[in-house]
Amino acid sequence: MPGDRPLNQSYSKDTPADSPATINRRRLITSGIGLVGAAIPLMANAGAHSAAMPIVAPPIPKPGADALVIESIELFWLHDGTKMGAAFPRLFVRIYTKEGVVGEAYTFFWHSWDKVIEIIRDGIEPLLIGMDALQIEACWQRAWYVLDREFGRGTGNSVLPQFTRALAAVDNALWDAVGKAYGAPCYKMWGAHTNVLPAISFDQRYRHPGANYDAKKFGAHMRELVDMGFGGVKLKPGRPPFTPEEDAEWVHIVRDAVGPDFLLQADANQRWNVDQAIDFGRRVQDVGLRWLEEPCRRRIDMARVRSATGLPICAGQSEITIDGARYLMTDNAIDICNYDPGYACGPTAWRKVYGLAQSFGVEMSVHQQPQMAAHLMAATPDGVKHGVEVYLPDMDPLFWQMIENQNKVKNGMYVLPEGPGYGYVYDEKIVAKYRHKV
Repeated sequence: MPGDRPLNQSYSKDTPADSPATINRRRLITSGIGLVGAAIPLMANAGAHSAAMPIVAPPIPKPGADALVIESIELFWLHDGTKMGAAFPRLFVRIYTKEGVVGEAYTFFWHSWDKVIEIIRDGIEPLLIGMDALQIEACWQRAWYVLDREFGRGTGNSVLPQFTRALAAVDNALWDAVGKAYGAPCYKMWGAHTNVLPAISFDQRYRHPGANYDAKKFGAHMRELVDMGFGGVKLKPGRPPFTPEEDAEWVHIVRDAVGPDFLLQADANQRWNVDQAIDFGRRVQDVGLRWLEEPCRRRIDMARVRSATGLPICAGQSEITIDGARYLMTDNAIDICNYDPGYACGPTAWRKVYGLAQSFGVEMSVHQQPQMAAHLMAATPDGVKHGVEVYLPDMDPLFWQMIENQNKVKNGMYVLPEGPGYGYVYDEKIVAKYRHKV
């Protein structure tokens, strides 16, 4: 809870250089606590080179005796024909190795699809060919050099979102290959706290129902989620023309409909100013929200909302680097970090943020991406508390239809597959049906 981590001085880009907040923040960052240590030196130095200096990727480490040598990377899109499919085409990645192990996984994200393909084809793939996939940290660090080599920006904090998505897609498939090579599910390689997670519906139909919507009818819709086996739902307040007061009334309707044990999250997508967010937060203090997500855009404003309402604040999905997540923590803006491994450099980066969060007393979640989020969250104690976000079957049919051994949600929970890697067995007929060339 917010009270467990008291707010001190907050920092923003407008904070004077000689203020206590700036000095304390600078001390924290340079002390090493705010960094992930030697494990991420390239993150801290990316882009710091002069444009006139050639960027040379680190040498390929010598593969071990049990190496898994990368030979090629296959890419294709999946479009399921639904409105959600048009907005979120899935990039499917298959990594072929000399030893015959194939790592396969998909990610989804908004826009810049062609650029992501270009970065993988022309930048990341040539760097990884011949590398040992089992040396996955070396692969991740070597691929990071593409940023400087192809898109040098002159500053360590200027990172093209297209690059972080490209790296995420490749890193995701690499972990599937590693798990298959070792014969273990990814969640077990990452720690294995549990294999059962609360299933949280993330469904755009459950935004504010409208001024003339029948509250009883809406309550019945919410009860459908319970009957379908879900254990929670993410709500979407903050949509015009509704006021924070109206949104709070709506949240109370939902709580009355689903009962006290159904997990409720509220995600404003940065639509409020700080006063609106505080007004809403104070009106729902008795609802039992698991968190209030991105109530405002600025970190300093989220810190104020956190302090004024006592509600747990969640953010992180809008950050695309480990540095961005770290600033949320150093500025005391959040209680939960929902870093998105599909947008931001993959599971390798998410686990670095998880290690960082532990040092700040911040909990972790994953923004969407259930195909890898389930394994990441199952490897942490936070997974039991926050669960995994999944769309309903008619909103994300590929997650439910393309995977032959997919487990249905039941009694509020989602059970992870036990096969090696991500453990998913893909229905090649469904894959062929929705496959599009890049």
